[in-house]
Amino acid sequence: MTADRIDERAPMHRWGALGLAALLVLPCALLAGLVEALSSAGLGTADLTDVSYGALLHMLLAAALLLACRLLFWRQPLDRFPLLAFGAYLLLELAVVVPYWIVTAPWAPPLRSWVGRIFAAGIVLGGIALSVGMVALLVRRRRRGAGRAAAGGAAGKVGLLLLAGLILLGGVLMIRSWPRAERIALRPGAEARPRADLVVILIDTLRYDHLSFFGYPRPTSPNIDRLLSQSFVFRHAQTPSNKTIPSIASLFTGLYPTSCGVRGPFEAIPESAPTLAEHFRSYGYRTGAFIANRIVTPQGGFAQGFQRYFPPSAPWWTHRRHTAIEQLAQRTRRLPDTKYGWRINRAFFDWLGTDEASGEPLFAYLHYMEPHSPYAPGRDDLAAVAPGAPAGPSVPPLFQDYSEDARCIDWECLASPVTVPPEALAGMVARYDGEIRACDRHVGRLLEQLERRGLLARAHLLFLTDHGEQFGDHGGWYHGHAIYDELVRSPMAYRPPGGLAQGVVIDRPVAMLDLLRTLLEILELEVPPLHQGRPIPELLAGSESTGGPTGSGGEADRSPGLGEPEPAYPPRFAQAVLSELPPQLYALRLGAWKLVQRGDPEQPDLRLYHLQRDPGELRDVGAEQPDTLQLLRSYLLATLAGLERQRLDLIESRLDPETLQQLRDLGYIR
Repeated sequence: MTADRIDERAPMHRWGALGLAALLVLPCALLAGLVEALSSAGLGTADLTDVSYGALLHMLLAAALLLACRLLFWRQPLDRFPLLAFGAYLLLELAVVVPYWIVTAPWAPPLRSWVGRIFAAGIVLGGIALSVGMVALLVRRRRRGAGRAAAGGAAGKVGLLLLAGLILLGGVLMIRSWPRAERIALRPGAEARPRADLVVILIDTLRYDHLSFFGYPRPTSPNIDRLLSQSFVFRHAQTPSNKTIPSIASLFTGLYPTSCGVRGPFEAIPESAPTLAEHFRSYGYRTGAFIANRIVTPQGGFAQGFQRYFPPSAPWWTHRRHTAIEQLAQRTRRLPDTKYGWRINRAFFDWLGTDEASGEPLFAYLHYMEPHSPYAPGRDDLAAVAPGAPAGPSVPPLFQDYSEDARCIDWECLASPVTVPPEALAGMVARYDGEIRACDRHVGRLLEQLERRGLLARAHLLFLTDHGEQFGDHGGWYHGHAIYDELVRSPMAYRPPGGLAQGVVIDRPVAMLDLLRTLLEILELEVPPLHQGRPIPELLAGSESTGGPTGSGGEADRSPGLGEPEPAYPPRFAQAVLSELPPQLYALRLGAWKLVQRGDPEQPDLRLYHLQRDPGELRDVGAEQPDTLQLLRSYLLATLAGLERQRLDLIESRLDPETLQQLRDLGYIR
């Protein structure tokens, strides 16, 4: 059919122009998707799924854009429409996708600054100008009538078939991947049994010895102190690890990092792993998690079992967020600033007011972030704890900035120690203390609301941390690269409903997982069969101080894989407590003794400390106490062997670019 005989007004030919535009735009979208996926994921790490998803997403967006253009420019001449549609596609790529990657590049000025905003505006305007210029050039050089002939011929029909096939494929994939509510079967009789509320309060990066309750001279924690004064307080509680991800994974699964398989920020809890929230859901609990730390994500498996998860997860259609469109969609749903604990409180209070959170007992997990670097307290909070404090850095030295040898795993193996001038260190510690004071205000507001709603009278409360922080202790800074008490000793407490008239201090080593295990027994819920915590007799009514939950003296206080040295199990009054960052950092606490193992497990550096005489872990007495050293070493080996026997077959999860950037921002990776 010649161009002169084509009726511009015929709907068939107008749709043919859409097909011609599809032939022009979709190959470009395919190429752009391939290039973006490969460049953002990395040529050496991108797999077929990453690349194909990036290409498909670009093509589907282009298809949606083509349909919108056809409806908006219905009356445009057949010759001109394909070029207009191509121009709209160029605007998407050159004014959105390309500027996003330029503006978020490490060398670009930050968007928070005026320079960064002007730079971003210039890049976007440049993309718009380039798109308009290219379309204008194509319009001027087009051969008159060629577009009409192609639209009315085979090219238009082929393009329409291609577009229809792409839309059909997208629809099928959307239906298959549409999120469905997680279904967890209720246990028989769960709704008929009495069930109490549980609220877990965790403060990220909180040192036990920086709370005024434990004798710290600065008034960092008046509200937390009041909470602890009504609680069972564990003076020697230990976290499972010295980093957030393995500690929280252990908290949620009841498994130590060796068994859980989540040992660092690049690993995720698989869907097959049972979690604490799923366990409570099976008893009819309403479950909600409100988490300020952005690396504790649904993509890492931490949302399993939670009906409400804040901040909202990435849109359901995102994959690993290797494309600008995915990352932009996620940015519209994320917290403006995770340092604001009031956002966590507000999300929790809002949830309490919904139908989803009414009628049944609740299990809520609140994770505050203020003490984590960068330390940037408000003026009032800083003045409340350290008036007149000198200026100091907001970020401590980071291990990856000083380690050049991959075999070096902690601060002590560096060629020269990293130091901070005394005045700057004093200022940095003051800023950290100011952040604790800020977080304490949010905890106080939380407790006020719980009391107003009647939850303090009927809910069980747990208070704990995931790890501490180093400020030059043992030559270390930040966290994750040592396993001394400033990192793994937790300010852990349990407040029963209504609180205690007077707080009770339990002055022996206890593991975080022990408290969770014991609480399940207090709530009269079945303990998950793989849970590696052990009961705490002091919290169980009617139990003897050296017995299990019923004082039977049987197997109740053994957890699978923990504390099984040969030939005898450790005495119940001196159970071994483990903290670890496999495979090179381990700490085992047994009574007043603590064993630290560093380096190659085959030829480790072993150190022994007596914490009653040396609470700062400054004097290694291993040479003076070789029998005690070997005893604790045998306990550690037996414990790790038991954990290995229970190791889950987890698949390492490669994280998306935005979560990787969060890890960089928080100092976990370079």
